Amino acid sequence: MMRQKRAAILPIVISVALLGMTGCQRASETTNAAAGTSNPESVATKALALDIAPVTASPKIPSVKNGTSLRGKNIRFIASGLSFPFSQDVLAGVKEGAAAAGATVTVSDSEGDPPKAASLVDQAVAQSVDVILLQGTPPKSVASSITGAKSHGIPVISVGSDAPGKVSKELADIGVFAYASATNDVGTRQANFVAADSSCHAGVLYLGSSSFGTSSSDVVDQFTKQFAQLCPDAKVAVQDAPLEAWSSLLQPQVNAFLQRNPETRYVVSLVDDMNLAIKPSITGLAGRNIRLVGSNAIVGALSGLQDKADPEAATVGTNLYQMGWAAVDQAMRAIAGEDAVADEQVPNRTFTRANIDTIDLAKKSGDWYGSFDFRTFYTRLWQG
Repeated sequence: MMRQKRAAILPIVISVALLGMTGCQRASETTNAAAGTSNPESVATKALALDIAPVTASPKIPSVKNGTSLRGKNIRFIASGLSFPFSQDVLAGVKEGAAAAGATVTVSDSEGDPPKAASLVDQAVAQSVDVILLQGTPPKSVASSITGAKSHGIPVISVGSDAPGKVSKELADIGVFAYASATNDVGTRQANFVAADSSCHAGVLYLGSSSFGTSSSDVVDQFTKQFAQLCPDAKVAVQDAPLEAWSSLLQPQVNAFLQRNPETRYVVSLVDDMNLAIKPSITGLAGRNIRLVGSNAIVGALSGLQDKADPEAATVGTNLYQMGWAAVDQAMRAIAGEDAVADEQVPNRTFTRANIDTIDLAKKSGDWYGSFDFRTFYTRLWQG
């Protein structure tokens, strides 16, 4: 079970990012704004307005010349924890996209165990599938199995485990064709919210997790650098919260810190699950208005935003359904012998009390991000 938990959150941490416009557009606007004004609080407010805005723009990616290449093909989706919403939503998007492309999907679950994931890749090769979508498992951890797939002409798409961009030579050499991932800007978005919400007048505790290696440290670095730029006089403390400690040690750890540091008003976490674990400790601090900021946009966090008395203040989410369609798009390009897309521009959106009332939590999570119809977009993209 612990492996499952880690597997479900790992792709969230890595993929967490994408934005309400496009990743490149969002980062450029924030940087330009910071360079052009001496009021960092105003910069944060403008950046947050972009972060919470609904997605309306289409990705700028080329159409597929052979949009029929996946018809009749079999896609193997190797999940890293099907009991968790992250994997479930990505898989739901894959199934939608595959159906539109005329392909079938078969599914297996590594439960977050790299040796099992390697075995499942080997099994898919033995069963002569046409393409493999490896969700949540770092490709390096199953390199020999991916190389085996490559030797049989089976392309592998890494889903949610790498920041978007051209596949590194190291991974391309072992057989990874493309990534289907989110832009890596979640820490920047969290910093924008805290700076704007606090007017730079509050201490912050950031909870990272060494359990997730560089995927955690990258997000923590993003937050601390952006927050230091926006609020140079504000205090940020960073603590490690290993996954295995969440259920028992995280709550007293945070409680002790808050007792020692009364100026702290924000607890920012790598993922929403951490905030759910510490919420009882937060609500038990009489007279303290502690605000929680996370990422992942799980229903529990969004429900907290709807409750005005809840300490949840913001969370950053990725459109996981669109990530599933993006993975199918990369698979189609691989089978067609066309170039991979470096960045599928799967969007993130920051959710706060300012926009939570526009979200219908009864709908699929893919419908929370705005008016952009990614299903129609990809269907038309595949028609040339």
